[in-house]
Amino acid sequence: EPIETPDHFLDWLQCIRTRGTCRAPIEAGYQHAVAVIMAVRAADTGRRQIYDPEKREIRDG
Repeated sequence: EPIETPDHFLDWLQCIRTRGTCRAPIEAGYQHAVAVIMAVRAADTGRRQIYDPEKREIRDG
């Protein structure tokens, strides 16, 4: 049975319209994007990726 999850895109649009607060914090979206970018880069290059949170940089590992 499928698990119901919030539609973050629609939530974001609603927050723009109402000037409200999104369900998920910005940092959660940022961390998700970093993970996706690292996965794509690893798949493209065949190399392990490392994230430096202090510099906010991704590099080959």
